[in-house]
Amino acid sequence: ADVLIRTSQWEAADDALCEAAAIAGGDQQLIGTIRCNQGAAAAQRRDWAEAAGYFRAAIEALRAGGHPHSLAEAMIGLGRACDQAGDHDEALRQLRAAQALATEAGNAQRVAEAEAAIAELAGAGPRPGNLTGRQAEVLRLLAGGLSNKQIAAELFISTATVERHLATIYRNLGLAGRVEAARFAIQHGIADRAPVS
Repeated sequence: ADVLIRTSQWEAADDALCEAAAIAGGDQQLIGTIRCNQGAAAAQRRDWAEAAGYFRAAIEALRAGGHPHSLAEAMIGLGRACDQAGDHDEALRQLRAAQALATEAGNAQRVAEAEAAIAELAGAGPRPGNLTGRQAEVLRLLAGGLSNKQIAAELFISTATVERHLATIYRNLGLAGRVEAARFAIQHGIADRAPVS
């Protein structure tokens, strides 16, 4: 199912996940993982109500199984699905709970995912230059004086992805480079202080 999801074969993924759910037995970790994947597949189809239902089922199973890392992932998925469905209060509640759980469990990747989702939700209105939430986060870190490698580590993405984000930012905003980008971030409230030297 994971391979089918990654290759956008949604119907086949749904079939594999339904079959897996039927034979999972009482293994709460496995059931939670399957439901989380079903939620991700429904989200890819933009069926937010179905996605939320699967993520809720995943949360229930993972709570019963006591798996905080997977639980945080399901809560982030539910938060994103709720946001897309227009329930911003529930989205924020789920994302903050996921952030707290991931922090307590020491899972830096899930903490970063929850923080990025919270930032996107908090900045749901138009951002300067129509930046995406991720682009704004990259720009904020750049303005804080971080290198591309440091930004990548902070956001759990590759350096090449950071470079692509920056190229898009420079092109869309008509900026010549890092100094102008940092200045833009500070002037538009994306970063609140001068870059660290």
